[in-house]
Amino acid sequence: MNKFERMNDSVLANISGGNDGMGSVDPWKEVVANVAAGYLALRNYPATDESNEIFHISNGTPFKINIERRSGEFVFAYIDGKEGWVNGNFVAYC
Repeated sequence: MNKFERMNDSVLANISGGNDGMGSVDPWKEVVANVAAGYLALRNYPATDESNEIFHISNGTPFKINIERRSGEFVFAYIDGKEGWVNGNFVAYC
């Protein structure tokens, strides 16, 4: 998979995390927004609705996702002190 290839559910499920020395796997992964045009919306709940957008993530911008928190095509994300949901079809791992 190249740097900017979109992630699907099977790719997200196969990403291995770091180890904190106590046997715990870190569910937070560094990714970048991978959109052809416009922006990737950070949303306050996992549904596509313009009214629930809380932040716009530009193409190529790095942020983190929690691969253990998913709802359909949405994955929980964190950027610039904000957290919410992004469409996992438009992220690529670093």
